[in-house]
Amino acid sequence: MRIPWVWDARDDAYDRSAIGIKPHPPYVIPLRCGGCDIEVSVRSANADTPDSRASHFFTMPGRKHKLTCNFDLLRRGKELVDASQGTIVRREGQWRLKCPLLARPSTRGGAKGSDPQARRPRSTGGKGKTAVSKLRGPAIASAKRIVQLLDAFKHDPETVAQFAAVAPSGQRHRVG
Repeated sequence: MRIPWVWDARDDAYDRSAIGIKPHPPYVIPLRCGGCDIEVSVRSANADTPDSRASHFFTMPGRKHKLTCNFDLLRRGKELVDASQGTIVRREGQWRLKCPLLARPSTRGGAKGSDPQARRPRSTGGKGKTAVSKLRGPAIASAKRIVQLLDAFKHDPETVAQFAAVAPSGQRHRVG
């Protein structure tokens, strides 16, 4: 996974904007992950090929981030799922925020001539409580945690592509 910033051999910090500076990049190799100090490498983008990726830092093959590293996306994604109360799931290599059905403003009555019974949200089955009341708060909290994670990764396009929001209808939307 891409790493948003690194430390170099002089203990100076650099983000992706330092990659590809000519004639020489300002950093001195070896580079270390900005979150946990494991050795990382750099990949420059190649504008000549349509399949090129953006310049980025990445972990060396066979190396793993330390348990406390903020740039270990797989661990952080699992933590999102664990804390989400069922509002985030991992499907087809992507973390998906399940957005609950939200009540329409007119469902609480108050408007003259409106029938609050006519637009009542679906119930969870016989108990009289709506799915809205159970999932709205956890879904909002999960969305906030996703935004914080994306902020930590500086909204890297590859990281953003790992997340989607799923509407109550089942339709997926990109998160970022």
